Amino acid sequence: ASACRARWAKAARFPWCCAPKPMKRPEPLLRRLLFPGGGWAALAVFAAVASLWTVFSNGWEDAPAARAAYAFSAYALVVAICRAVPAARRAKTAVYGLPPVRRWRADAALRALVSLRAGLCVNLCFAACKLYAGIRFRSPWFGAAAVYYTVLSTMRFAVLRGVRNAPPAGPSAAPVRQMRGLRVYRRCGVLMFALNLAMTAIAAQMVWQNRAYRYPGTLIYASAAYTFYCFGSAAASAVKAHRMHDPVHAAAKMLGLAGALMSVLTLQTAMLAQFGGDAAMRRTMNAVTGACVCSLVFCMAVFMAVRGNILLRRAARQNAAASAAPPSIHF
Repeated sequence: ASACRARWAKAARFPWCCAPKPMKRPEPLLRRLLFPGGGWAALAVFAAVASLWTVFSNGWEDAPAARAAYAFSAYALVVAICRAVPAARRAKTAVYGLPPVRRWRADAALRALVSLRAGLCVNLCFAACKLYAGIRFRSPWFGAAAVYYTVLSTMRFAVLRGVRNAPPAGPSAAPVRQMRGLRVYRRCGVLMFALNLAMTAIAAQMVWQNRAYRYPGTLIYASAAYTFYCFGSAAASAVKAHRMHDPVHAAAKMLGLAGALMSVLTLQTAMLAQFGGDAAMRRTMNAVTGACVCSLVFCMAVFMAVRGNILLRRAARQNAAASAAPPSIHF
């Protein structure tokens, strides 16, 4: 009794000392089911694979036990995804922390240089193959494609040369760097007229001779996804490059956008050829899309040539009138 009275007196004077400790809330059941330990997750995936293999190897697709196997395999798939997403995030953080990856993400010039070199090599290979096929089979279709890839390679080489020969960044070299970049930008705009002629020849053969690219099996779905990704990425990169006030990078991105537009046209012809439709409908669709693509590329060529010429004249006037500080030409 005396011990109890002493404890009560202490609790009245110091309530925080004798207060009961809060109980740990149990982990929710759904979280424990979706995020089990690594060993349990691996065991669930292994059991799901084994159950599905047993069902399909013995022909038990319609058996009652197969439904349980299907449900358990779906649960194992959800568990694997829940375990894979945090692991992918940790791997992404670790990879982004590597010095080469940090340099790649921070250096826009390096990314542009590697992209231009890779694109130039691929375009040269395509141009050689199409040229050989055009001469071998005497095909205007392959000849127009060879001209298209040749002009594309020439434009990529011009941009790559502009990137390689650019003077080092600095206040004193800024006018020279800007003038060279604007010349490359205008030159690419002029070459884009030739690219548009090749694209028009290809589109005309798609319309009048029912020419089309064909993809075996389900490869067309992968090609469609890649084409739409390239088109969206090229459009966003072109807008971003113009905001960076760098004419060489802007020319490279406009070149990528023109190639992405051509890929959209070829994808449409492949989808129409594979998924049906009468000849009149295919011809109409190819004519409309081809006209839109060629018109957009023509407008891009006019925009680049005219804008590059205007900015070159403005830069020349400002350089002639400059005294001490070099002018700042905003692209």
